[in-house]
Amino acid sequence: MRFAGPEFAHHVHTDRLTVPQVADAVAAHAGLRPLPSTYGHLRHRPHRAAVGLRHTRLGQGPS
Repeated sequence: MRFAGPEFAHHVHTDRLTVPQVADAVAAHAGLRPLPSTYGHLRHRPHRAAVGLRHTRLGQGPS
C-alpha cells in the first residue's frame, strides 16, 4: 500500500473546513507559516475564477 508510509500518517479531516483552513492545517503540520493573502475582496473572486478556468479541461467528456 503506497500511502502506508510515515509521511502519510497525519490526516486532515476536511468535511467541515474551508479551503484556507485546510491549507493552514497542512502548512502547520509541515512546519510552514503561510503568508497572508494580498488580494482584497475585489481581486480575490476574479483571480479564483481565472485559476478555475485555467484548470478546466474542455472537450474531454467520458469515453
